[in-house]
Amino acid sequence: MAIQSQLKKRKWLALPIAASLLLGAAIAPISMGTVQAEGGSSQSVLQLKPMKIMVGGKLLNVPAGMATGNETYVALSFLSKELGLMTNWDAETRTISVSSKNKTMEMGAGGNYYWINNNRIFGSPPIVREGTTYLPLRLLLEHMGFAIGYDAKAKVISIQAIPENDLKVTSQSFSEESEYGTVDVQYPQIEGFANKDVQSKINRTLKSKAEAYIQSGQDLLSGYVDFAKEMGDEAPSMTFDVGYTVTYNEKNKLSLQFFVYEYSGGAHGMYDYQPHNFNLETGEEITLKEAALGNTNYIRVINEEIKKQIKAQDLPLLSPFETIQPDQRYYLRGDAIIVFFSLYEYTPYAAGIPEFSIPLSKLR
Repeated sequence: MAIQSQLKKRKWLALPIAASLLLGAAIAPISMGTVQAEGGSSQSVLQLKPMKIMVGGKLLNVPAGMATGNETYVALSFLSKELGLMTNWDAETRTISVSSKNKTMEMGAGGNYYWINNNRIFGSPPIVREGTTYLPLRLLLEHMGFAIGYDAKAKVISIQAIPENDLKVTSQSFSEESEYGTVDVQYPQIEGFANKDVQSKINRTLKSKAEAYIQSGQDLLSGYVDFAKEMGDEAPSMTFDVGYTVTYNEKNKLSLQFFVYEYSGGAHGMYDYQPHNFNLETGEEITLKEAALGNTNYIRVINEEIKKQIKAQDLPLLSPFETIQPDQRYYLRGDAIIVFFSLYEYTPYAAGIPEFSIPLSKLR
């Protein structure tokens, strides 16, 4: 389904998701005809520079560019020519789409929202240079089921297809709007999985979580009305937004997380992650100890890694870090466990949600 041409822009923060878009791979150009970046301002932020990319043992010299913030962009035709993805430009809806077996990723020209199987995510916008549309590499490929590596010495980017679980993640949504604010909730459901009992069990869990979010948002909006009436024209519009992203879909495991954003006045909104990590053989959620390969010393190992990374990143701390909890929140990404903390738990708001990548190799 194509992106609707007129989407209302929500007050999404540029969550740390955007900060994870580090390198990228390069994509060869496809002419997008009349696609233009809004206002033309993004045209000047992309510095074109060919990059070396290794795909299937073949070294390619690919047209690419580096955008503000050192984010790598690549041109669209590389996806279909070298990676076997299908690409399309719909001139009527001004929508770019990239498709694989179980995923379709769509984006409107010049917009900051991407849609994966109708799930909205935030990302850096496409950029048009010299008649070619470039897309942010890491954002695109990691969501489409590819692993990206980088050999700093050789300055070569590597791209490898990930053997994902045979299932499709689709989106359901709820929206309520009044003159005082909005409640928007998107939540995942899985389709096409061979074990229908497991599929149903996971879907019930995710739907139940979504229903709790919907109720929370409605309660917040209801309670906000009296305040807004008292404030009159000075009252800001309340926002309660819930979306999600899939971070891991391999080896009979599925890891995803809801991200929740709430704003009802003040200097800024508040946001948080709520992860869910499923065993696709049972439909049960995976404990942190289980994710840590059953290592009986997993708390000590993770604590040591976190302390090293705090020092290496010179993170500003509101209080000293001592230890994680046995059921510390986490999600899976690649060959690592990503442990994180809430806003203000250890760091100031400006530092965002602090995340720490714990390689599984440390736990073997």
